[in-house]
Amino acid sequence: MIARINGSEENQAREIAEKIINAIACGNYVLVEEITDNMGEWDWDAEGLGEFIETFKSDNELECFDKYEVVCNFNVVYKDGSRYEQEKFYHLNDGTGFRYEYDFTTNGDLNDLTLMLNFIYRDDFIEVGFEDVHVL
Repeated sequence: MIARINGSEENQAREIAEKIINAIACGNYVLVEEITDNMGEWDWDAEGLGEFIETFKSDNELECFDKYEVVCNFNVVYKDGSRYEQEKFYHLNDGTGFRYEYDFTTNGDLNDLTLMLNFIYRDDFIEVGFEDVHVL
């Protein structure tokens, strides 16, 4: 799905990311593949993504992942005064877009799984790339 830019690119990306995060939380891995324009250099697909996440949940004795709206309980303030952020945007140096990272939680607690998406500007569209999901 290529989404038309309306206002802030970060807000538009956040809306798309929320759909992907909630699809993963609900176990709807096919929807993740439908929402994104490409599944990254690792050639993720719905089946492989589902296997990876379900194995991660089983290995870590997790029943589920929280949906996007659930507040993260991890509220660390670092020595430099900065705070932990569950959701991060990294703008690409060449100005072509940005990388998005989201740390999953279960019952509000971090569970070591991170989602990485790429959002690339294409004229008046944002291309959504599923870059990776990995353990911290």
